[in-house]
Amino acid sequence: MAKKIVDERILETRRKVSARGFYLLLWGLLIILLYRQFYLGQAFTDYGDIFVLWLIASFYVTIAGSLSGLNLFGGRKINFLLVPVVVASTTLGVGIYRGSINGLGEGLLSFTTALLGAGLTLAVFIQLYRTWEKRNLKE
Repeated sequence: MAKKIVDERILETRRKVSARGFYLLLWGLLIILLYRQFYLGQAFTDYGDIFVLWLIASFYVTIAGSLSGLNLFGGRKINFLLVPVVVASTTLGVGIYRGSINGLGEGLLSFTTALLGAGLTLAVFIQLYRTWEKRNLKE
């Protein structure tokens, strides 16, 4: 019986193709979700299952990457600061667009809540990465 030849280049190419396909699917689902929400104006119950799947996949990639020592932003501190601001600004913009924010107080509350939520979530991912560093990069 002939032995199966396993070439590392072929395996690496397969991994790259699979990873790119996964990210294409992940971003495609996000675009579909945004299209259904803002352009078609569908209720969340119409696409909630897709959102849950997208959310699980996103959290898996982020948590597994952090636990495996993947620095999510390439070590640039400005990126760590920009993520919560972008999330909070987007949340505020969506609230204004949908008409759910009717004043400065509601806008500030929405922005602050989103900023704190995104900041805390990012802090958890940073802590997971630091835990990996301490465990695997002992000096």
